[in-house]
Amino acid sequence: QPVVMGFGIVPVLWVVGFLWVAGKHLRRDPEEVKDMIGSGHVATWAIKDFCWAQNALAPALLSDIGTIALLIYGGVRETGSWRGLDRTDAAWVVWTFSNFTWILCEVKYDDNLPLRYVSAALAAVAFVLLALGRDHVRRRDTQGHEAEDLKQPLLV
Repeated sequence: QPVVMGFGIVPVLWVVGFLWVAGKHLRRDPEEVKDMIGSGHVATWAIKDFCWAQNALAPALLSDIGTIALLIYGGVRETGSWRGLDRTDAAWVVWTFSNFTWILCEVKYDDNLPLRYVSAALAAVAFVLLALGRDHVRRRDTQGHEAEDLKQPLLV
């Protein structure tokens, strides 16, 4: 139960923080508000886990889709373009989709074994993408997202 409560508290704290940032910065610096929206995937991920722990299928799946959308939005915001999305962004999206299939496996299809294998395969793909994107993450952290070499896609 404490874990489930934690999943419920995280989105509430994010909303409070978002409202504080939006109220303080919306007129002066709308980019700050956009950055806060870009971090919203943490809140939607926690909502997904909260709903999943309650076996609430539709809200969990909708939260997962929202997480994917916000992960992509955040990646585009951070790099400045769709072309800036890289393997690490793809890794988080694939991992989140792995969660989507796992939720279906547990809640809707009564722990269906083939669907569990699909989820595990997606999680493995996400891990490989993340491992392959390790150097890019280091460059992004040390050089900032404005560095010219980071504007090249690393998905291919």
